[in-house]
Amino acid sequence: IYADGELIGTSETNSFTAEFASGQTHVCVEVNGDCEPIQTCTEVCVVMPVSELTYTTTDADGSHFTWQPVDAENIAGYDVMLNGELVAQPAEAEAAISLVEGHNEICVVAKSVFGCESAPTCTEFEVCGIATNLDYTFAGNAVNFTWEGNAAEYEVYVDAELKATVTEPTYSLELENGTYSISVMPVIEGCETIPACLALDFNFVAPSNLVATDVREGKIAMAWDAVETATSYLVYRDGAQVAVAAEAAFAD
Repeated sequence: IYADGELIGTSETNSFTAEFASGQTHVCVEVNGDCEPIQTCTEVCVVMPVSELTYTTTDADGSHFTWQPVDAENIAGYDVMLNGELVAQPAEAEAAISLVEGHNEICVVAKSVFGCESAPTCTEFEVCGIATNLDYTFAGNAVNFTWEGNAAEYEVYVDAELKATVTEPTYSLELENGTYSISVMPVIEGCETIPACLALDFNFVAPSNLVATDVREGKIAMAWDAVETATSYLVYRDGAQVAVAAEAAFAD
């Protein structure tokens, strides 16, 4: 028996066991007898399973897992499965997936450039609480966040900083222009929970040149410079919202 032209062993039966490195090996079996030796050959593809499959964090893209490839230069990509279902096919040694409440088995299979696949490497854990459908609306200068979940308490984080612990699936705060990462983590003692996450990029432009165009007893009309990206304007009197204006003008 030859591997890449090198004799690696002999056998008196029609079977032989050998270990090959990750990659592709040209294997030939030469039959010796009373006549001229006869050789038959094949290509043997081996790709080693990945190691250190680890959950790292959850953000707006999903729950992130990383792993270590054994032979990165011969890897064409990976199949990532959740509870037996294919959920991602990344080219690099990481993936973001959406976990489910209850049992989660995550498996990663390495795919060789030579066409074979490794045995799966798996990890599993129970998730007893997931926050979902994190969304936001505006109320004046405040941003109202809402979400869904089954926990009695939730921790609200802005850029990884704990802002509040709340008992209802809603929270409001004021944010200036900027980029923010919002996370809502269910708090359930003694088990794994998964947060809902949202990436926000606020770039609000305040209306300018507000002027009164008509002022009389019991009536006022006003106008301002239109904001190019605005779809409507909230009008306030003494801090209380009184109208939503579709144009850059309002009369009351």
